[in-house]
Amino acid sequence: IADIWFSYYKQKLTPSNLAMSRRLMKLYEQFMESGDINPLVVYTYTATSLDLLASWCKPTVEAFLARKKKEQMSPSTVAMYTSSICRFCNWLDKKGMSSFGEINFNHIKQFDIEDPHSTIEGKAAYNSRIRGFLMYLEETGLVSGHLFKSIPTAYSKKERLVRILTLEQIESIDEYIASATTEMELRDAAMIQLGLRMGLRSIDISKLKLEEINWKTKSIRFIQQKTRVEANLPMPISVGNAIYKYIHGRSKKIQSSYVFVPVAGRGVSLDRAACREALHRALPGFAGGFHCLRKTFSSGLLTRGVKPAVIDDALGHTSNCDQDRYLALDDERMKICPLRLSDEGIPSLGRLRI
Repeated sequence: IADIWFSYYKQKLTPSNLAMSRRLMKLYEQFMESGDINPLVVYTYTATSLDLLASWCKPTVEAFLARKKKEQMSPSTVAMYTSSICRFCNWLDKKGMSSFGEINFNHIKQFDIEDPHSTIEGKAAYNSRIRGFLMYLEETGLVSGHLFKSIPTAYSKKERLVRILTLEQIESIDEYIASATTEMELRDAAMIQLGLRMGLRSIDISKLKLEEINWKTKSIRFIQQKTRVEANLPMPISVGNAIYKYIHGRSKKIQSSYVFVPVAGRGVSLDRAACREALHRALPGFAGGFHCLRKTFSSGLLTRGVKPAVIDDALGHTSNCDQDRYLALDDERMKICPLRLSDEGIPSLGRLRI
């Protein structure tokens, strides 16, 4: 009855009122199903790639994704699996498939040829997810013959220089933090300090809760949104002071368990994009993202002689495989151990003549 009423009622609404009324209908549906309302749930109103899958493959894909969620994989990882597998299944459906049992090596080879990607890394990332799905299909008896071995996953690794903030940029940020007075500026200062002085990710900062800060031990203990692994990090005094100033200067109208809340508007928590916007306000003209602060933090530890294993702990990493991404080249130490080109098998071109 409510749906019938809303289908007539929404025709007379403005776009803003329509969005509000549509959300109210979802919350009402949530209450009818569970007996409670969780206002933090975000709803989508357009069909997703998973919704549009063919009926013959959709239940199997949903069962596979449910397993990945049960394995405590992050939402972003599950989303990557969803995108990759839906791409593969849609291709199969267009080729006239009606069951996974019809797949053979030639189909997988042809899909790999026709599936376009802008980068080799992107291609490999999608293929690795599809490979895992094919392994699941064989495990459940839907395919046979080790089809997953025909999916190529290796690629030539591309090395990039690690980009960190310069001393001049850090000084500019410190000046912005020191002069912060408004609620927005105080929020910016606290978020930037968490990224620059503690190396927190933007998603962890935006979802940080008041109860996760221990003022007595000067530490922050939280579950990382990306890895779902707990991190317990010491909180520098400068970070604690910035958070304290913001909490006491933020709007009292919004009651939230989160540390950072919107300055104006709806909602009780922030999106991770707020961290990037804060950095760009503190550093006008800067083209990088907020993750640059995390790399600057780790590189700063390296130049002060901190061991890489300790840096991994400070970043909340579960392994050391990502060290090169965060540690910039240490110029002073590199000067101590230069290598001869001839020792490395690189022929010298000799002195250039003009």
